[in-house]
Amino acid sequence: MLKALRKKGVAKKIFVVLAIVIVPAFVLWGSASLLRSQRNAYAGKIFGRKVSFDEFQESLNAVRTQALMQFGENFYKLQRFLSLEQEAWDRLILLHEAKKRRTRISDQEVIEEISKLPFFQKNGKFDDKIYQDVLEYGLKTPPRFFEEHMRQQLKLNKLYLEITDKLQISDEDLLAAYKKENEKAKVSYLFIPVANFEKEISLKNNEAQDYFHSHRQEFKQPPAINIQYVGFEYPRDAKEEDKQQLQNKVRDIYAQLQSGEPLEKIVAANNAVIKETGFFSLEDALPSGVPLEIIQVALTLEGRKFSNPALASTGCFIVRIKDKRDSYIPEFPEAKPKVEKLIIQKKARELAQARAKQIHDKINLKVKNLNGWASDLELKTGQTSLFKLGEYLPNVGPSIEFQNVAFGLKDKNIVSEVVPTPRGFYILKLDEFSPIDMEKFKNDKGEFKNRILEEKRKEFFNKFFEDLKKKASLLDNVSRMKLYGQDQ
Repeated sequence: MLKALRKKGVAKKIFVVLAIVIVPAFVLWGSASLLRSQRNAYAGKIFGRKVSFDEFQESLNAVRTQALMQFGENFYKLQRFLSLEQEAWDRLILLHEAKKRRTRISDQEVIEEISKLPFFQKNGKFDDKIYQDVLEYGLKTPPRFFEEHMRQQLKLNKLYLEITDKLQISDEDLLAAYKKENEKAKVSYLFIPVANFEKEISLKNNEAQDYFHSHRQEFKQPPAINIQYVGFEYPRDAKEEDKQQLQNKVRDIYAQLQSGEPLEKIVAANNAVIKETGFFSLEDALPSGVPLEIIQVALTLEGRKFSNPALASTGCFIVRIKDKRDSYIPEFPEAKPKVEKLIIQKKARELAQARAKQIHDKINLKVKNLNGWASDLELKTGQTSLFKLGEYLPNVGPSIEFQNVAFGLKDKNIVSEVVPTPRGFYILKLDEFSPIDMEKFKNDKGEFKNRILEEKRKEFFNKFFEDLKKKASLLDNVSRMKLYGQDQ
């Protein structure tokens, strides 16, 4: 198949660097060995059909190849942030749908697609010698596997078009989308902060305890981890050779740990730093004073073994997850501070909202401007710059409600209704409105329509795919076996 692309030719020296970059992508993962150790195991099920390990591994190789082609050398920096195993399952689910719809791709379509790829070209044209050598010495994959991956990718592309091709956008919706992206507004506002009312709240006897027993689930603590890291922090005036010496010491500590010497003995002998973050959840703020690199390394680890020496901006360390804690519902004494804080915040919010409503009902801009009312009511006023929908507003923050109300104001002589936000309540007044330039819209219309329509298609396809995944009822033994392996 596709013999036109397979003329022999060898240029090993040219592809030594390429091999260094790409070959590790095809080293089988831990999941492979776990599955292989289970002779009767299968990778999982989709649509009630068992998926063998070989089929899953082929899909995994395909998505890794796609990621390498997309990101190049940056793949290895981004790899831990990519959900390649999940993408492999997604690919299998979509290929199942393509097969069901009898989506076909001819050999000629595969040839044309491969011929267009820039890394197989020389002087702007497809070069069969480069193609053969990249596959043999770079990707280390037979042409028929690579070509089959490309055929499958083209099937998925065609499936996408089949599902989304009939979508259109009306001129009215297009104009509304253009306005949303290009209109600007400037508003003044009064702000009534919730925090100002907290000091007015006092709790009754047993009020916090009664609330806790009625709302225990609200105080459920998420899973948490405790990270331990051992090594050396760089002195403030450390030179590169000083840093290198400390890094070498950390390597020695790591080697000693691998030989089985006790951690405490090693640390004492080397005068190393040993620290712990204490338990924290990823839903909470990250622990202060801990280098971000330490947390990033820890989140890639399995089990409780130390990592290889890792460089941070402040030093060099080996890292491990020392302890894990499952989610739990605390008893009242532990939860009491949070319960009291929550009740106070809720009551303060009610007072702030009532106060904002009273202020709103008093304001009449025909009698006095907003600054005058702010002075009378002992409130501060603020003003935004001209902004578009979706822009971050200093002193206001990311509030969709605030922005939607601002763009809904048409009359500069009236104030808005009270606008609730997490921090408090706002009353807005329109200062300036900048409409779209209709001539510019006409000039931009074609390109803008293509972009908006493609966004609409992606949104539609994502919804289709979410429904398809529910029908697939994925049983993922790969993740389950990896988790089981970690606990051994």
